[in-house]
Amino acid sequence: MKLALSTLVAVAVAAASAQTNAYASTADPWLHAFKAICWDPFGDKSRVEAAVSSYGQIEFQRLESKPGALQFGMTWESPKSSYTYTDSELLPRSLPSPQCQFVADTGADFDHSAAAAALGAMLPIGEGKTKGKGLRQRTEWNFPGPDGSKRRLFLSSQPGGTGIQTHISLLNIR
Repeated sequence: MKLALSTLVAVAVAAASAQTNAYASTADPWLHAFKAICWDPFGDKSRVEAAVSSYGQIEFQRLESKPGALQFGMTWESPKSSYTYTDSELLPRSLPSPQCQFVADTGADFDHSAAAAALGAMLPIGEGKTKGKGLRQRTEWNFPGPDGSKRRLFLSSQPGGTGIQTHISLLNIR
């Protein structure tokens, strides 16, 4: 039985696309959580607090700081993730503010390249620059914020937890 080259190419492309979509779907809940609790309310502390407390897909518990401790931000945890938001003029000028970091145990089948492509498309900030290989990768995007400020987004992944630990950080560069 002979198959035309175009048929073989179409089958190969469909198989590769299905594989990429399967890997991206593993990260989707985490990417959507990041968008809802960090990206959308970024720069507004009260909107961040409301977004985290009302986000129904992950049950976060706010960590309270120790009495008398200097607190620059807010932190929430769930069994498989944590989220920190900092927006303080108390930080040295050389440190980005506001900033948020979402860390999740995304599982052993997490695919960094597919997640980076999905994140770049979802936000929409396009394609980032990826460094590293295998299980340790980092993708970086630089783009203007809505107010003309400089923003930087990082997606990094490495072995940890029960598979791959993924960090997504959004920074306002001052």
